[in-house]
Amino acid sequence: GTGTEPPQPGVAASGAVTATATAAPSAPAAAPRSGSACAGVPASLEREPVGTALAKIPELSTLAKAAKRTGLVEKIDTVEDVTLFAPVDKALDGKIKKLMKDQRAVGSLLGYHMVQGRTPRSGLRGKLTNLQGDTLVVKGSPERAKVNGARVICGELSTRNATVYLIDKVLLPK
Repeated sequence: GTGTEPPQPGVAASGAVTATATAAPSAPAAAPRSGSACAGVPASLEREPVGTALAKIPELSTLAKAAKRTGLVEKIDTVEDVTLFAPVDKALDGKIKKLMKDQRAVGSLLGYHMVQGRTPRSGLRGKLTNLQGDTLVVKGSPERAKVNGARVICGELSTRNATVYLIDKVLLPK
């Protein structure tokens, strides 16, 4: 760039997750959950910030441990008004799992999987821009949505500062 562009929300070189500051919306009403991976999700996460809530969702234990191990829980707990497409444990096996000890890698992964604003299930369509400025493409109906080919397997979980969708694959830059 020319150096005159406004700063983009995303992940800083330090691995810090950043987003543009917005007024904190009132917590949305609990949305109906749907999807095969929703069975073990606690009934109420609305009062928990997203980083803390990850540890309470059984299917996200690997991502939660990685965020905690790398000191990113506190950072994502302070991000306001985002949507997180969270890869479940099965998606984070192999090579990806090895990266989960590196703060920069985990921060980059989280930034790639977050978009600014709370996206309701009805809004899961078309193109969304993640916090790194890349485009995520949502295809299919809201009930059977795929984000860059990753299937939403549990959707519209509300935390204090984010809406979370569990997905079956890691989203990677093309």
